[in-house]
Amino acid sequence: MHNDFIIYDQSVESSASVGFLPVIAFRDLIGREPADGEVHTVAFNLAKAPVRTVDTAGGPGAHWSEQPEAFRNLLGTLLDGEFNMVVVDDMIIDFSELIITSVSPTERPGDFNGDGAINNDDLDILLQARNTDAYGPNDPRDLDNNGKIDTRDARLMVLCLRTGACNF
Repeated sequence: MHNDFIIYDQSVESSASVGFLPVIAFRDLIGREPADGEVHTVAFNLAKAPVRTVDTAGGPGAHWSEQPEAFRNLLGTLLDGEFNMVVVDDMIIDFSELIITSVSPTERPGDFNGDGAINNDDLDILLQARNTDAYGPNDPRDLDNNGKIDTRDARLMVLCLRTGACNF
């Protein structure tokens, strides 16, 4: 499983070379090689994506470095509103379900959909993520900054909606 990775839209890449392909390795996202039958919640920041370069010119199989060579800003790939990717597996495709959650920072804390208002639509976004880990210390859905999207965050959002006291 050492060749499980994501190939992404490279239209914003200026450093792509013939025979070399930048990829995001699953082992960089989960901290080790994935094993058969495991279920993972994988999160990464498109502004700091761990990228390895795969040597595709060296014959069959992909050969890459032991560590990511760079942390690249891939936010430019979203200019068309999409993050286009292909999930590659070294044997067979064993990814039966892939769920993508996009969380963008907003200027107003609690306004998760960026419509300028904190309302039930934002509460719905938070509730859909409840009982999951925050993707990092800057996850705007983690209102109490405890590293989890949980009931406490939902309570803070409900209090904000009821009283207008949005202290997060």
